[in-house]
Amino acid sequence: MARILNYVILIAVVIAVVAWALGLSGQIEIAAGEYWIGVSLPVAVLLLLGAFVLFHLGLRLYSWMVRTPERRKLRVDLDNRAMAEIAVTRAMVALAAGQPATARAELAEAKRLAGETAPLLAMEAEAARAQGDEAGVTAAYEALAARSDAKFLGLQGLMEQAKARGDAEAQERLAREAAKAEPRAQSLRLEQGEAAMRRQDWREALALAPDDAPIAPLALAAARDAETAAEARAFERQAFQADPGFAPAALALAARLGGDAGLSVLRQSWEAAPHPAIASAWIGPETDPAGRLRLVDDLTRTHVAHPESRALRALVALGAGQTVRARQDLVAWEQSGDLDRRWYQLMAALERSEQGAGFSDAAQQEWDRRAQEAPPPPAWVCEACGHIHANWEPACSACGTVGRIVWRRPG
Repeated sequence: MARILNYVILIAVVIAVVAWALGLSGQIEIAAGEYWIGVSLPVAVLLLLGAFVLFHLGLRLYSWMVRTPERRKLRVDLDNRAMAEIAVTRAMVALAAGQPATARAELAEAKRLAGETAPLLAMEAEAARAQGDEAGVTAAYEALAARSDAKFLGLQGLMEQAKARGDAEAQERLAREAAKAEPRAQSLRLEQGEAAMRRQDWREALALAPDDAPIAPLALAAARDAETAAEARAFERQAFQADPGFAPAALALAARLGGDAGLSVLRQSWEAAPHPAIASAWIGPETDPAGRLRLVDDLTRTHVAHPESRALRALVALGAGQTVRARQDLVAWEQSGDLDRRWYQLMAALERSEQGAGFSDAAQQEWDRRAQEAPPPPAWVCEACGHIHANWEPACSACGTVGRIVWRRPG
């Protein structure tokens, strides 16, 4: 509609100019030597207008002729791109149908038509992988890495290849290059974090750890490698805050703080997850049996029914010679049904204390047999491979997995 309106306005202007020119009077003369030309003014105006129109049309014709090769090339490019898209579609269908050789042939045709684009190289890498051609995969990823617009994609593919073949050095080198190309990539943080854990660079591993990573073990491991006491305390506090029930972190922080602050850390850790090492640190150097009982009562008052509380209370009561109290805790523990080997050992010690010389070797052997058949007590177990550790460590000594050694029953 707007174009029609513009044409109407143009025609009106032309008519007005022509009418104006026809209404003019006078004559224009041009003399050159013996030659003389004379025309009326209206005719001269119309001739000038016609000359301008012819000049304009000539320019348009010249422009059209000059741009003809460019238009032809553009048309060819558009046709090639359309054919390339068809070839890419056929390649996608071939890949989905499990025909990587056909897919690669279609991709080669698409590259011939439209050039080597980043999406084509990415698809070529997938087709080569499906065909088992690792050299072809590498070539495609290297071509991607050489492009400024797809460098990160190529480096990431090369990293995956290095990881698959176990080349940790190449993987770390490629990760550093990829980090320069795309510093905000979350996958790179994961790659670099895994590399730091393999090197047991706990500080860097902690800094790069994602939200779902085992923060407490990593922070405690970093504290062990800290250069100053203040730095170690900061890492220990971070570990404790990440998981108050993580006994090694609580023990380390409590020992460093000492006094009431240390006792507060121990109490918080016990309330989060009762652990025998926390109980040992809580009782500390107290040697008086009555004093030990008071400390145990204070610690276990919020978790009396927990198996660790029952075992601790019975053990300390036996040490104080209070067999009645020890039996009460052991009976309550038995009624819970959550028994382990320690219950049978404590029952044997209780009967020995009660019977004195009347406790026979045969009775001891029977209790020992029943204890061996019972579930083992909790220990530091690697969740990845099941290996049992005497003490907590950042990495499993059997399989090398980091942050997966937890306090639980084996098996």
